[in-house]
Amino acid sequence: MGTKNKVTVFGATGRIGRELLQHLSGAGIETVAVSRDGQKAFPLPHTSWVKADMLQKDSLVETMKDSKAVFLNAGMGPGFVEGQINVIEASEAAGVPFMVKLSSGAIQEKPELSVAKMHEEVEGRLRASAVNGIMLRPTGFMQNWLGDLAASVKKERKIYEATGLGRRAYIDLKDIAEVAFTILMNPEKHSCHAYFLTGDVALNYQEVADILSHTIGEKVSYEALDEQEAKTRYLSKGVPEWMADTLLLYADAQRKGQTAQVSEDVRSILRKPARTVEGFVIDHINAFQ
Repeated sequence: MGTKNKVTVFGATGRIGRELLQHLSGAGIETVAVSRDGQKAFPLPHTSWVKADMLQKDSLVETMKDSKAVFLNAGMGPGFVEGQINVIEASEAAGVPFMVKLSSGAIQEKPELSVAKMHEEVEGRLRASAVNGIMLRPTGFMQNWLGDLAASVKKERKIYEATGLGRRAYIDLKDIAEVAFTILMNPEKHSCHAYFLTGDVALNYQEVADILSHTIGEKVSYEALDEQEAKTRYLSKGVPEWMADTLLLYADAQRKGQTAQVSEDVRSILRKPARTVEGFVIDHINAFQ
């Protein structure tokens, strides 16, 4: 039996997965990057790519050969729960000691959401398995602003949201990837923990607009929408109705003050402050100006 010294990354071509691979490669860690689409692979030192589908369990065990830990992430969609449970069961079969699962902060903020329920089901299977699980539960990603929000700021100097003046401690996904990397380097220390990952400051969209105004040097205003206005806007942008309804539930929780919790977990694990909204805007200034 070979020495278990590799890390296997599921969701390797996603935004967080790509950041995580950079950390692992830079540290010289032999990594197996898993993707359903071989054409999305990109070269990195110490990284080998394997094509596998989480919905095809027989293809998964080989991806974890000689792995000491697995990072589990996948986009929401049909078969989400089945696919993630397949990875957990394959990890058991391969004798992988540790798994870091990217979950959702909705489990703590709004557990009745379907997204939270699906992640909780997967977390439950991981807790019941022979694999030592570590759960990462991030709140809203700053990177989500690089779509419609950035476009409306760039074109109209306006932010349109249905969150009222409710706050959320938005997080840069670079912090999520760095947290995952730090844990994967010493998983024994974090075994069976669940971490709520947030930024260091909870902000509402009026405050985000003020930060944008200061950073780009032009006034950005916040237009608070009601639910129907927001849904109409989502649908006009081509967002599926089920996703629009989910986004409105997130907005409702924020508007009602249910999402303002600030966690120390990022600062504690990384031993430095979480990345700021100001820093994020500067990093992506061309998207907003």
